[in-house]
Amino acid sequence: MNISLDVKLKNMSKGSRGRVKMAATLGRDASYYLMDEPFSGFDPLVRENLIKGLIQFTDSETQTIFLSTHEIREVEPLLDSIIVLQKGRIVGQEEIENIREIYNQDTITWLKNLLKEGDKVGQ
Repeated sequence: MNISLDVKLKNMSKGSRGRVKMAATLGRDASYYLMDEPFSGFDPLVRENLIKGLIQFTDSETQTIFLSTHEIREVEPLLDSIIVLQKGRIVGQEEIENIREIYNQDTITWLKNLLKEGDKVGQ
């Protein structure tokens, strides 16, 4: 994760602190990880490094990551499925592969269409 071991945490940049937090989280041997906006506030290069760390340091056969984020484009390559919450309720759930193959859409387009349909139903 390209973390300097010679610098104290309080003296690190925000991006380096983010990498330390990710390493500390993934350093635990857990079956499930719950992450809330882990990429928020980081520049694109740091986000890319953090996403690569998720890929490199998790075992997709034995570990599951639940990720809450608004950064869908950045995390889309990581996703197997998506659950959409609106006002505390599940309004959509789909496998990413189905979004591409059945709906012939990218995740953002599918999400926008889902939320537009939900708005029509709520009227």
